[in-house]
Amino acid sequence: MRKSEALCGSLGMALLAASSGASAQVSQTSNIDGGIADIVVTAQRREESAQRAPIILNTLTAGDLQGVSDVRELQYAVPGIQFANAGNAVQTYIRGIGSFNAKSVQESAVAYSVDGVYLFTTTQVSPALFDLTRVEVLKGPQGTLYGRNASGGAVNIITQGAKLGEIEGFVSGEAGNYDLLHLTGAVNIPVAETLAVRLAAQHVRHDGYLSDGTSDDDTTAGRLRALWEPRSNLQVKLNVDIARVRTKGPGSVVFPFVDPDHPWRGALDPALDTGLSRVSGFRPLERPRNRLDQWSASAELDWDFGFATFTLLPAYRHEHIDQVSYVPGYGTAEDAHIKQSSLEARLSRDSGKLKWVAGAYYLDVDIAQTFQINNPTPPVGRPAVNFLDNPNKLESWAVFGEATYELTERFRLTGGLRYTWERSISGGFQNQTFPAPLATPAFLPGTEPGDFVVDERVTDDAITWKVGAQYDIAAESTIFATVSRGFKGGGSYVDAASVDPTFEPETVVAYEFGSRNRFFDNKLQVNLEAFWWDIKNQQIAFLGFNSLNQPKFQTVNAANAKAYGGSVDLVWRATRNDTLRFSTEFVKSDYSNFVRVQPAAPIGTRCATAPLAGRVAIDCSGFPMMRTPKWAGSAGYEHRIPLAGGAKVTLAGDMTFASSRFTSIDFSPVTRDKGYAVFNAEAAYHAPDDRWSLSLFGQNLTRTAFLTGGLQSGTINRPTINQPRTYGLRARMNF
Repeated sequence: MRKSEALCGSLGMALLAASSGASAQVSQTSNIDGGIADIVVTAQRREESAQRAPIILNTLTAGDLQGVSDVRELQYAVPGIQFANAGNAVQTYIRGIGSFNAKSVQESAVAYSVDGVYLFTTTQVSPALFDLTRVEVLKGPQGTLYGRNASGGAVNIITQGAKLGEIEGFVSGEAGNYDLLHLTGAVNIPVAETLAVRLAAQHVRHDGYLSDGTSDDDTTAGRLRALWEPRSNLQVKLNVDIARVRTKGPGSVVFPFVDPDHPWRGALDPALDTGLSRVSGFRPLERPRNRLDQWSASAELDWDFGFATFTLLPAYRHEHIDQVSYVPGYGTAEDAHIKQSSLEARLSRDSGKLKWVAGAYYLDVDIAQTFQINNPTPPVGRPAVNFLDNPNKLESWAVFGEATYELTERFRLTGGLRYTWERSISGGFQNQTFPAPLATPAFLPGTEPGDFVVDERVTDDAITWKVGAQYDIAAESTIFATVSRGFKGGGSYVDAASVDPTFEPETVVAYEFGSRNRFFDNKLQVNLEAFWWDIKNQQIAFLGFNSLNQPKFQTVNAANAKAYGGSVDLVWRATRNDTLRFSTEFVKSDYSNFVRVQPAAPIGTRCATAPLAGRVAIDCSGFPMMRTPKWAGSAGYEHRIPLAGGAKVTLAGDMTFASSRFTSIDFSPVTRDKGYAVFNAEAAYHAPDDRWSLSLFGQNLTRTAFLTGGLQSGTINRPTINQPRTYGLRARMNF
């Protein structure tokens, strides 16, 4: 399945750069005094040191994120998180909890936000990854402060804001194999004594990583940040973002690999075309496309009243998605307009013995979506396109509060509560053009079910909470324990042949313990974590078949599941010029009760099966949660060589690994991917005062191939795959 190759010439690990997210996490630990640097985070809606925050948290700084333009690259820096792409959407799994986002409008179980604004869809994530301050990855339910759809965790993207009284900026460029061109720049301009703006832009383009030209990139994004401080206690921020994506889409591979020596052979490669159907309508085989246009505007008002600070955060986002892709036997097309409005109001105090925050939140989402599937064998006299017009609307309200009380200088207690109410409406029209392959009481074989109107309404409410305690056992050592509950709203999927196409809300109760420590004059950092997650009604999305044996994207509930384990994170500043890092995470998971019903058992499934009223009950209880390796981690080393005049050279290498995992709930041999290890390296020159730098970088140096997701079922096996070996040159100038 995977093959390692020796690198040609003198291009070895010591001379190539690592993936920015993985190896750069070593460099973030360097501090001018020879110790490990502190990172300030706002994951709990207040500023605090990441090393003192009593939450399960991984943080990547601006230096770590240089060159990162795809959110999937974060999995090389954060153990326990798995990414995959489905069109413009990002599939994210944290310790087994996530969402198979088969369509762009499906919601994730990991809540993403940009500058405090929740993103309803994950299509808006990767275009935002430039000119950043940091990215915060919170593992486990975040139901109190983040609310809906944070049952698996949260990813906070914090961009660089405008600064008063300072002209500064940078330009950066990358060039590499696959005709990579990555340009980024930003400038901060003080307009007046109390007003400043920051402009930033990015363009990323590279050829497809797969032989059929898919998994390419052509993204252009821009950003405006404005800051106005009319008074010492009043601050107003304005944020505007735009993005444009024009690609062929993420693409998929034939698996098992046709040629194990060349696993990046795309499913649409002409050499693999053995009579794939090209029916009327759109033509996904010749012209797959993936287009995204989006813009957003938000504001943040912070008014310090003395006893507390009032924060108001209104936001609006609009995006248009247009994509055409191919799965075996069918071409699919999606066109969607998504409008998202939100408003959050908070009152908080972050000083004194009692620190607290209370607020209210409103979210309104309108979706106008059409989805089409090419039918290679339509009924006589019927069109070859199965058409679904599926408008959706979501309203969500919430009130919340969280407080931390300092009983002594060393001991603190935390409690939080949130109430969420939401209503989702899924409506529209569908024409069924697929012939029914089996006789049923309603339809004869070879005839069509006919057209129908969809009107599904789901209302949910939930109480999420958190209790915790923290104790400082020394000046640089703290321990904490928390119990929290997270929630992901229920909903429905469109299918006339399903008796009940609705699914229940997903809830997670997490028990977590952590220890954060610094030793030897801030030279050694040892962080330990342990957790137990109790999951009920986990929402499992997959490509299945309805009672008419037609392929449908469905969502069902796994009644019970659990995940438990722990992690170790070590950073050692061995000398002023040498830093080593090691992190690993162990996760043991299983579905305690997971039974679904399909017309037939998936081919090769290892789940227990039994006939049930003319269908098949598939019992996957006891299997590990999907996309959850038992072991995952990374190791890295950085060496700095000081030069005359303040210049320096840095050499770094790192390795990321994960054990085997299943990529589909069919649990068949072809959906079990073996473990992998990815090696990266970097060599960089930094001019005095870091005025400019030049880096030679490489990622996945040994050409390790592993599956990341995609469509895998009993009859459809077209998974997505990680990036191949990439390398190039990066230059940056600061001013």
